[in-house]
Amino acid sequence: MHNKFILSLKGCDASILIDSKNNSKAEKDASDSIFLRGFDVIDEIKENVETACPSTVSCADIIPLAARDALGLAGGPRYEVPTGRRDGLRSNSQDVDIPEPDDPVPDIVAFFNQKGFTLTEMVTLFGAHTVGVAHCGFFEDGLRGRDSDPNMDPTLRA
Repeated sequence: MHNKFILSLKGCDASILIDSKNNSKAEKDASDSIFLRGFDVIDEIKENVETACPSTVSCADIIPLAARDALGLAGGPRYEVPTGRRDGLRSNSQDVDIPEPDDPVPDIVAFFNQKGFTLTEMVTLFGAHTVGVAHCGFFEDGLRGRDSDPNMDPTLRA
């Protein structure tokens, strides 16, 4: 999702993989990208693909293909991924524009709607965040803090 929403005009261009240089802070170093992982995996895939098919497959194609395959390995649906994307040449942390985890649902729906996503597509992307690591700071308030539900099963707070 992070790769897709960096400047809606750029789309999935793999610019999230570009490293910061000199005084230019790249997207991967933006505060919204702090918990992203797996850059080394994409680098390894790209290296292997380059060995087999030099200058043929872009990182902009590898990212959605890897995401699709990871979803399939987790028991999710199989779907086609159109290929032929070109890798981005620039990356700027100020271009990162994604909803915050604690944004109100109507705001998140409106954000995705502005990007041309249906509600089903939005839920699918957000559902992808249920696989992997959950960082306590993003949901702790809902369990124990000001946003906690007094009717919640207390064993969930353990």
